[in-house]
Amino acid sequence: MKKVKIPSDIMKKIINDYTLNNVSVPQLNKKYNYSNTVLYRELKENNIQIRSFEDASRKYEINKDIFKQITEQSAYWMGFIVTDGSFQKRLNSYQLVIHLSNKDDNHLKKIREFIQPEVKITYTKENTCRIAFTSNEICNDIWKYGIGINKTNEVTLSEDLIYNRDFWRGVVDGDGYLGYCENGNNKYRLEIVGSYSLLSYFVEYCKTIIHNFKNNVKPHKSIYVIHLGGNTAKTILKSLYENSNIYLDRKKEKYEEIIAL
Repeated sequence: MKKVKIPSDIMKKIINDYTLNNVSVPQLNKKYNYSNTVLYRELKENNIQIRSFEDASRKYEINKDIFKQITEQSAYWMGFIVTDGSFQKRLNSYQLVIHLSNKDDNHLKKIREFIQPEVKITYTKENTCRIAFTSNEICNDIWKYGIGINKTNEVTLSEDLIYNRDFWRGVVDGDGYLGYCENGNNKYRLEIVGSYSLLSYFVEYCKTIIHNFKNNVKPHKSIYVIHLGGNTAKTILKSLYENSNIYLDRKKEKYEEIIAL
């Protein structure tokens, strides 16, 4: 099969579009009627640096430095990501993706404001919403704290997160249950589900709040659960939510309802 060669005059226009006007290869395909394969080959033969999927797919500039240091927001969002986030590989780049129920779409707007205000939130027919950020640098920064690609398995958290209340508030907002019982002494309730290692780290955090706190992580189907009740639950919840600035609204409202009892 004869190798397709793009005429030099057309190739100059293609290079100009690709390098100066940021036109993508699929867009060049439609404009000049050459396949993606031919376009990539010709660009490389002309010593044009090919943009990564991350750079090619990004429409907006992302703040890549937000997870380089531990702040209230960065710690909180890493806790939320370890429960409700995922990392997806796209060619040579990684995406941070978060799926939530439509009722919590305001929370996606909060992380969008934190990372990149112009990124689009998409809604599905299954009453869920989704946001995705393509950035190898952001993903690598998160992984350095022990939150890996396969975060549903065992994790090895950095001490920066183990004893950080903002991180654990993010975890509770993602996979925690706050409630209370009308009867009995243990009317306050806090439950968290997750891997054994994640919940064991939570026990270590709780020990810094309650001196004689006991490890009661138990198997629950294919994962694990920790149940806290009574004043223990109230004390831990207060350590997480009191004077906090970032949280899932409905969980904070439930916390305030519990504390007022």
